[in-house]
Amino acid sequence: YGGYELARELNWKHARHFKKTPIKEWTVNGKRAGQYTRSHGLSFVRIYDAGHEAPFYQPENSLYMFDKWIYM
Repeated sequence: YGGYELARELNWKHARHFKKTPIKEWTVNGKRAGQYTRSHGLSFVRIYDAGHEAPFYQPENSLYMFDKWIYM
């Protein structure tokens, strides 16, 4: 998971805290949709069973992610 490792290696003042923050599961309508972690304004979200065009492969889960994480 290159994106997660990249986020963990960012050089910023809260990097240590982000690295210690656990990854949690998230669900949409009671079904496992992916994983996320968030710390001090930096979020990482993984959507299960989705390629680089996540809205094409997982439209419902992608919309949920935008509604909950992007527009907070």
